[in-house]
Amino acid sequence: FISDFGISDFEISCFEIVCEMDNLVQVHYIVVTTADAPENADLTGTFHVTSTWMKYENEWKLVFNMDSRILEEV
Repeated sequence: FISDFGISDFEISCFEIVCEMDNLVQVHYIVVTTADAPENADLTGTFHVTSTWMKYENEWKLVFNMDSRILEEV
């Protein structure tokens, strides 16, 4: 999935799952990415990602995904 966006390297940390209900969870993590192609330079950086998953008909489905760039202090 990540290679579809031209990401050449990534590292995931601070992975956490919050169980809201039996059929609803939120997943949070930090991802540091590197994109080699100049046209994908905006994908290089550190991001906080949150996803909401719902179990529907015995399968987990992604219902919401959001990421936010974490700015480094200068």
